[in-house]
Amino acid sequence: MQKLSYALIVVALLVASFFSGYYYRSARASTSAEIEDYALSNILEDVAYAHYLAHGDYANLRSLLDVSLNAHVSRARANFGANVTEGVDPARTRTLNALAVIWAQQPPFQSAEWRESEANASWWHEWESDHKKNLAFLNDAKARCASNPKLSCKAQPPLKKHQITD
Repeated sequence: MQKLSYALIVVALLVASFFSGYYYRSARASTSAEIEDYALSNILEDVAYAHYLAHGDYANLRSLLDVSLNAHVSRARANFGANVTEGVDPARTRTLNALAVIWAQQPPFQSAEWRESEANASWWHEWESDHKKNLAFLNDAKARCASNPKLSCKAQPPLKKHQITD
């Protein structure tokens, strides 16, 4: 009888372990699933860029770019310092500075649609807080560029060219 009890306990532990592992896997996406999701969202963004560009809708194209860039800055900020490869820090600083220069000239999210409303009230404050953190992150890179000539930060805001018509 005692052997049967031990066997049942072992079986119960195995079943519990199996379902715990299954639950953990389903609750936490694998790195590959996260990368696939990221890739698919990038494809969708690029498809939208192509459509806006084809229609000459530069205002919405720029707005979509700002949304995408803000998301990328959030990920860079959240994972800051994870890559310790030699030469990454100066390149990271120059890259972030380049966006800081663009957004200093043409700040994103200035239109009325980027204000708090009933439709976005559930996520607005978190998004606004994250965006402010992103701006501080970019401005820190901009300050590092300004204070360290060895970084060779040469970013310039894009120049507006006259549109050529046929």
